Amino acid sequence: MTKFLKNISVESEGHIQFKTIDGTNAGKIDQDGNDLVLTNAVGDILLGDGDADIYIGDGSNNVDILFEQSGNIKADDSASNVTLTLGSSNTSLNIINPTINGNINSSNTFDFNQGGDFNGPINSSGTNRAIQVNGTTRINSVGDIIGTSYYVGSQAVIDTNRNLTVGTINSGAITSTGNIKAQGGGNIYVYDDDDDTRVHIDASSNSTEGVFRVSNGANYGLIVRGISNNPRLGAYHNGTLDIYGFGNSDGADHASDDQLARFDFANEKFLVNGEIEGASLDINGNADISGNLVIAGTVDGVDISALPTTFAPTNAEQNVQSDWNATSGDALILNKPSIPAAITDYVSAANGGTFGGAITVTGELEATSLDINGRVDLQTISTSVDGTVIRGGFLNPAAEASMVHIPHLINDLAGFQKWSNSTITVTGLYKTRSGSSGSYTYSNAVTESDFSGGQAFDAHSSTAGSWYSNNGADGSTAGVGVITLEWPNELQYSAWAGIVFGSGSFSAPRVKIEAYRGGAWQTLCNITDNNQNVVLRQIASNSGTNNATTKLRYTLGGSVNGSYFRIHTLYAANYRAGDNNLNNTSTAHTQGVNFLEKYKDGYLHGNLYPGADDTYDLGSNSYQWRNGYFDGSVICDGVTVDGNIAVNGTVDGVDIAALAIANTGDQDLSGYLLNTTDTLTGRLTVTSSVRVGNDTAAATSANTGALRYYETGGVSYVDMCMKTDNSTWAWVNITRNIFSV
Repeated sequence: MTKFLKNISVESEGHIQFKTIDGTNAGKIDQDGNDLVLTNAVGDILLGDGDADIYIGDGSNNVDILFEQSGNIKADDSASNVTLTLGSSNTSLNIINPTINGNINSSNTFDFNQGGDFNGPINSSGTNRAIQVNGTTRINSVGDIIGTSYYVGSQAVIDTNRNLTVGTINSGAITSTGNIKAQGGGNIYVYDDDDDTRVHIDASSNSTEGVFRVSNGANYGLIVRGISNNPRLGAYHNGTLDIYGFGNSDGADHASDDQLARFDFANEKFLVNGEIEGASLDINGNADISGNLVIAGTVDGVDISALPTTFAPTNAEQNVQSDWNATSGDALILNKPSIPAAITDYVSAANGGTFGGAITVTGELEATSLDINGRVDLQTISTSVDGTVIRGGFLNPAAEASMVHIPHLINDLAGFQKWSNSTITVTGLYKTRSGSSGSYTYSNAVTESDFSGGQAFDAHSSTAGSWYSNNGADGSTAGVGVITLEWPNELQYSAWAGIVFGSGSFSAPRVKIEAYRGGAWQTLCNITDNNQNVVLRQIASNSGTNNATTKLRYTLGGSVNGSYFRIHTLYAANYRAGDNNLNNTSTAHTQGVNFLEKYKDGYLHGNLYPGADDTYDLGSNSYQWRNGYFDGSVICDGVTVDGNIAVNGTVDGVDIAALAIANTGDQDLSGYLLNTTDTLTGRLTVTSSVRVGNDTAAATSANTGALRYYETGGVSYVDMCMKTDNSTWAWVNITRNIFSV
């Protein structure tokens, strides 16, 4: 054996390798970084010689035994009856997070501070075998639970007073010589024999009363409530409660007549199948008795048994002829009422006053006067008679006296789109809605140009358009749009403003009208559920300079028909309706109404057309217009002038003032002949030459005698149109000249 007299130093990556007798690598001592590694490729690693102890560490520092993988500390599998001892009498053994599959047998005290799972029993032997928790004995030497509740899971099943709290008992019976309590909001249930979800008997309580219910497990059943000194016994309010005689102790039906009484809650009836006996019967309401009424005593002190059993026949009255004037006998009418004198005044205070309801008249209503301060709605025109005819009425034309408003005739906004100093502003209104309910979109916004046709400001029964507010994707959200009208001069004193829709079905539910007066907006109305096609309001306090109206604002939204609304007319009128200068130019721009007045100057902001072509006259021989003023052309098929024509300028470019007054003798027309085909009668005298050009028209009777001059190909010609036969004409050459080119 080789002896080493000095230390063996293995440096770098070297190791000590042991080999078997046949040269196979076996045990090895290796250095892995700072770790010393002992391995054996062919067998186990044995520490000790079987008799000596193995010491871990240097005797002063704590040393851990670490496993990088799962492993066991146990006896050899081939050994038997091996005892493995951990710790000693002078050793404290700490086991952290143990799983113990066998028994724990010890005479020592175990301190389980870290908890653990015990799959086997804990057997405690000896005289001191109590189980302590936090130093307090909880289970004594005979197995009693001391001083605390016993828990299963989080539920205390036995409290300190040995009361038992249980959940479901699957079998057996509970026998108690004391009380069985369901406390703290608990109930006592009796379930169906084969369905533990159907409760047939339910006993419950709250802080004030108890409730006992017996049912079939699905309906209300019999209900008992212990309400103070007024307990209640009943059933479902739309059901019945029967008082019944059962056939046995299980509640079996016996016979149909065993139903003694029924409480019919739905019909508020109490039915009795038998007799009601009592010392007295007090009925404060009506008594409906379908059978016989047997009375042993009296009725209100009267013995009705003594009354006659037969009476006059039902046709006895046919033998009596009543006479209003009779004073005796069978014809006498007793208790005749007094007949008042004829009523001629039905509505005066003396005869009943004012009628608050509707008066329906199928015929004619005649009166010397009829004063209706409220609304008169003539909604329909009969299709079988002459319609609604109002006779003898008078429509007050005074605008400041609450006149009848007829926008066709009087509207101070007439022709508003033509005013040079007016503005129309529109926001939030659209001409197109696309998609369907839940996905609607709105586009093609309404602008001022959509009012340029004037439909909202004329007297025609036409509409400015069928428009939408943004009513959301579902079409039912009440979005709004705004139309603002503005002008420079004030609409003063008694004034009204309004809007007319196409009809009630094309109205906007959301209607707000505002007037800008005195430097602020005044709300005339703010309606959210409108279904009328006319909304009209008066402008309050519209008096004085700088305190009257210069703007109107209409806020509109929604639709009665669920789609769009139609604007027929935007309207305004003040006390001097039709005579206002609102444009800040002249009354000629804004004065006038929606018609041509008969006795007052009228202003027309559009064309004037006859109803048919070449049919009607403007004036007549007897009723002639005096003067006509035109700043353009006058186009007509003919002109008949009874008097003189005065021309300040020229006629077709010619100053005819220089022409001779009389057409006699030779006329000098050299300065007045133009490019024309007119025929001059008489002689034409020319003091200078007459120049003719090339007439390329064919020779016909129309140009007989015409001269022409022309050149072509080095030759010049002078021709005359002449008749050559009875029905033929030709250009005949008079002379020609040939020249070099």
